[in-house]
Amino acid sequence: MSFSFASSLDPSGSVPGIGDGVSGGIEPSGSSRNRLIAIAAAVTIAAASLLILEIWWTAPERDSMIAFQRLLNAANTADLKTAQELCTSRYLSKHPLRLAPRGGIVGIPRMISKNFRTWRRGSDRIWVCTGDRMGPVFQFAREGKKWRFDGAVGMLMKNGEIGGSVDLESEEPAPEP
Repeated sequence: MSFSFASSLDPSGSVPGIGDGVSGGIEPSGSSRNRLIAIAAAVTIAAASLLILEIWWTAPERDSMIAFQRLLNAANTADLKTAQELCTSRYLSKHPLRLAPRGGIVGIPRMISKNFRTWRRGSDRIWVCTGDRMGPVFQFAREGKKWRFDGAVGMLMKNGEIGGSVDLESEEPAPEP
């Protein structure tokens, strides 16, 4: 009894069960391909939608931090004019800006920790803790369409509560983180 490989081929020369579409060959059929494309498109749209939502939701925190960075630059360069533009009118009416004897501007921080913390207080207030999970907390308020510095709120304690106070009238620069 002899066996020949050629005898197991059909007349067309193909091996049964491979790529014939009946036994689930290597390439997906047209409907499977369309289903994969639809799933990939849905996942891409969902991911893009979540990214857009995150950008929109965190815009106030990011905008207030941009204002805060500009305020830090103004404090470090003793630029009173720029600092006044970045403060609320309420803050300026109670705390006129002046230069501190040892550099900076009285009541305005000069540094921020890389582990700073921000959170919302309603729709028109952002709180920023400049320290490493504890330290002075400053408030930013929306005036018109811009976020502006609105002064100190207190100190963030180890237990996560706001307490104490920050002395804004001291001639020394605000506490650094």
